[in-house]
Amino acid sequence: MKPLDWTVIAIYAAGMLAVGWYYARRTATTDDYLLGGRNMSPWKVGLSLFATLVSTLTYLALPGEMIKFGPMVLCQLIALPFVAAVVGWLLIPFIMRLQVTSAYEILEMRLGLSVRILGACFFLTLRLFWMSLVIFATADIVLVPILGLSPSAVPWICVVLGMVTVVYTSMGGLRAVVITDVLQTLILSAAPR
Repeated sequence: MKPLDWTVIAIYAAGMLAVGWYYARRTATTDDYLLGGRNMSPWKVGLSLFATLVSTLTYLALPGEMIKFGPMVLCQLIALPFVAAVVGWLLIPFIMRLQVTSAYEILEMRLGLSVRILGACFFLTLRLFWMSLVIFATADIVLVPILGLSPSAVPWICVVLGMVTVVYTSMGGLRAVVITDVLQTLILSAAPR
């Protein structure tokens, strides 16, 4: 790694934190923080969803999975636009008409508080394990070899990645998450293959 590479990484981390700080200063209500004021651009939300679904694990594992399981993975990829259409034109408009903050409110309305809590606990547990795995894989498989560091640096890199993410997310709420996801999608799309 050359000094320019380290500079780019530092600018990127500072940029993510700056996005969080910027939106922290423009958040006035709970709706602003949790739902982006309910008026976010559909293309930004779509790119954010794409970035969320295409993690480091997907980016690194998909070529190998395609080689190993070819037609099955291809069928999954072909189905994605249809799933996105159903979710985008049927499910999301239905949920938006309900004026709820989360899907867990719908669970509570239909099935009671205990089901809402159970659903939220399952989701949070799944996300915790998934994000831990994404951060670990990014540090262990990508960053440590690229940076030429010892494998003992993996926990420290995981802490730094996790902290930067938690800080900009906590400061800026949903708008910060969406904007950083858009930036990450643009970087991923522009990266040479």
